[in-house]
Amino acid sequence: MHTLWNTVRDDHQTIRIYLDKIEGLKRERPQLRCAALRELLAFVAARDAALAEVLPMAGAPAHAAQALQARRRACRHALFQGLRLEPHSADWWSFFADGRRRLMAGMRWEEMLLRRMSPPRDAEALLDAYVDRRERLLPHARAQLQRLQARPEPEEMPLPAAA
Repeated sequence: MHTLWNTVRDDHQTIRIYLDKIEGLKRERPQLRCAALRELLAFVAARDAALAEVLPMAGAPAHAAQALQARRRACRHALFQGLRLEPHSADWWSFFADGRRRLMAGMRWEEMLLRRMSPPRDAEALLDAYVDRRERLLPHARAQLQRLQARPEPEEMPLPAAA
């Protein structure tokens, strides 16, 4: 479990770096800020799915993986909403602060869960499964995010023609 724990902590550090860099851009370079947010969301989605898959193999109760997925889905949804906002608006920073808060709380919850778990029989295989799954899911998460972002908002959709 120790090797998985270290890798998850490294992932958390990567997420914190992204959050700090996005916040550091403040008002400059809004397109870069949005691109960094998209990449962060793809990374978080891929690692969350991978972690939810390996937690049961590590001996975590089934409800832990389900709780992780629900918590992270809510967090990603909060962050995703910002991609549709005007990057110069105060609303963008409000959504970002809320998404950051949720993401940090989720990471603390993961760390507590992993600390409480007993070591698995084959820690290296567990780590390999996690890293492999995360890396294979990352391109899919990026593509899915692009598709979702390209979808028009309900108010932007054309009205059906009157019969």
